[in-house]
Amino acid sequence: MNCSLPESLDEKVTIPCISKNENKLTKVIIYNSNMDEIRLVVDEFMKAGEHLIKWDKRDESGNLVPNGFYYLKIINGNYNSKPRLIII
Repeated sequence: MNCSLPESLDEKVTIPCISKNENKLTKVIIYNSNMDEIRLVVDEFMKAGEHLIKWDKRDESGNLVPNGFYYLKIINGNYNSKPRLIII
């Protein structure tokens, strides 16, 4: 899965992604600047193709996260990305 991240973000984050693996379990995880997992955004089987991943800037408890640096990690089948930076 390949995702490109916007440099600045509004109230909601939409991340365009392309999945190259057909019908593989995909996870998209957001981490804070301390690399603590704050939200599992996607945990589902996805078909190959283009997808829009949406994050409402909330943690697992539903609380809005403060402005700052966040990391995005993608797991798709055997593909496991290094965390990528999101700036909010």
